[in-house]
Amino acid sequence: MYRKWVQSAWESNDLIAVIEVEDQIGGFFIHNVDNLLSEKMGYKYGQMKNLVIDSNFRESGLGEKLWVGTIALMKKAGSIYIDSGYSSKNYISSKLHTKYLFYPVCEEVVFHLWF
Repeated sequence: MYRKWVQSAWESNDLIAVIEVEDQIGGFFIHNVDNLLSEKMGYKYGQMKNLVIDSNFRESGLGEKLWVGTIALMKKAGSIYIDSGYSSKNYISSKLHTKYLFYPVCEEVVFHLWF
């Protein structure tokens, strides 16, 4: 599944932040600037897409470091607003969003069909 996410991100020219631990990939975060929305809104509109931490590095604080680092990259790239989403069952993600002052704007249900 993760390989497909990275391949799709690469093909879509999304950005992929990678965090390493002792020369191993510990995780990645797919994100981008939505150029069409940015053009319409008049400011750079960043989007966080998928944060993945290798199971060997979970509960080590690596995910939060990747989260904070990716936000810094997005700010440096000029994003004024950052949009993110997560499953309401993902309590770890919910805590990160709240801790870093993200607030809910809407709720939605997403259905997936994997081929």
